[in-house]
Order: sequence, then C-alpha cells, then structure tokens
Amino acid sequence: MVQNDIVEAEGVADMIRLWGHDVDVVQPGSQMHGLMQKTDYAVVLMDIEFPVFLSCHTVSELKHLRPEVKIITLTALTSPESETLIRSLGIIYYLSKPFEPDELKTVLSHIADPDKP
Repeated sequence: MVQNDIVEAEGVADMIRLWGHDVDVVQPGSQMHGLMQKTDYAVVLMDIEFPVFLSCHTVSELKHLRPEVKIITLTALTSPESETLIRSLGIIYYLSKPFEPDELKTVLSHIADPDKP
C-alpha cells in the first residue's frame, strides 16, 4: 500500500490483513522503490490525492518498476475528469472515499484468485 498518510494506511492495511492478505505500507519515494524492486507484489493499493501530478508520477514509477502490477486506487477525487485521468494511468479499479470495505474485499479476492466466480 502506497500512501502519504501512514496512520490512515495502517488502518486499511489491518483490515486487509484480517482478510488473509499480506500488506506492506510505504510512502511514495525511495522506500517504495526498494520494496518494489525486491518484492513481487500482485497488487498496489494507493491513494490518488492532491497534487494529482505527484500521484500520477508515482503510478508511472510503479508501472516502470513492475509493468505487470495491478493498481487499485482509493481517492476522494470524485469528479468525472479525475476518474478519466485515473483510469488513463492504467489503474484497474477506482474506489471513492469513503469506500465500503466489502467492495475492497471483493476486488482484492478477485485479483488474488481470478478464476473464482
């Protein structure tokens, strides 16, 4: 999970751990680079926030380091323009804040086991 607000991220990460997933929480930057280079993550969960161009840069870095990684975003940016921008970055799923935990759980379960209905 890539998030500027580590306290908020740990709350979401704890919930995801209860669902049986392994989660690392990092801020954008060098720590993210190090983990992405040595760990084969299936999914990156990240917050798209202001300034949006910094989040776009982080997505580009993630895709450069691991082109196959699936990115899910949690965001308070809910305008149609924001959603279009986010989807154009190659993010596979867009969740608006506040989000329903069951929706995130379903998305993560599907990615973890895509053959399961």
